[in-house]
Amino acid sequence: MEFERDGMMGSWTFPGNCANVHLDSKPRILAVNKNTTVNYCFIFHHSQLHVVHFNSDKYPNMSMAVDKSDGLAVLGVLIEVGEFNPAFEQFLKFINGVKYRDQKVQIPGFNIRGLLPPRLDEYYRYDGSLTTPPCYPSVLWTLFRNPVTISRKQFVALATSLYSSHAQDSTPLPLNSNFRKPQAVDSRVVLVSFKEGLLVPILVGSSLGIVLIVSLICCLLRQKRSGAPQDKNKGAGYNIGEKDEYGSRV
Repeated sequence: MEFERDGMMGSWTFPGNCANVHLDSKPRILAVNKNTTVNYCFIFHHSQLHVVHFNSDKYPNMSMAVDKSDGLAVLGVLIEVGEFNPAFEQFLKFINGVKYRDQKVQIPGFNIRGLLPPRLDEYYRYDGSLTTPPCYPSVLWTLFRNPVTISRKQFVALATSLYSSHAQDSTPLPLNSNFRKPQAVDSRVVLVSFKEGLLVPILVGSSLGIVLIVSLICCLLRQKRSGAPQDKNKGAGYNIGEKDEYGSRV
């Protein structure tokens, strides 16, 4: 299941203008009031939140930047079911106003920092594409290592409250199974900003390698010893007579 929010976005490095918050690729909009600093657009993919930015230093709007190689940058946040998240509740409480396609509701502006994980310095980064049509390969992705949590009730609200059909349609169509299939790696490299997570497999691999080398050396030494020529006197029997006090044998 996929919840998306498209729209113009500010950037975390470029100056940005206010934009709308969208709940999916269809024109179902949660509009955020204008803000004088930065603005964001949010995309939910099952258990992910996407914060989309466009390069406003070079392009006047999202439409102009969307297909450019340096046009878009997206922050990805993994979402797990756990503790209640008050930051998400700031817009989830309005979700019934956008249950159907083309519905809109305006919500007060809020600080999106609460939607992001506490640590922003641990992330994966790679060149990718939009997850919705037209899927331009124009996105610099930054996926945070640490997830955020929402309560099960909040997750159920996201998973069951939205429909891809219009309100007047006789048969409501749930908004689900509209995610994009995994794409080919295409020789792209994933960069990592942290190190400690990589040390464990390196240390484990090194330890196993050392154990294997020591075991092989021990086996070779045993084979070498077992194949060595035996002492010519080994196994020979001697009958030594008793000696008297002068050393003569009886």
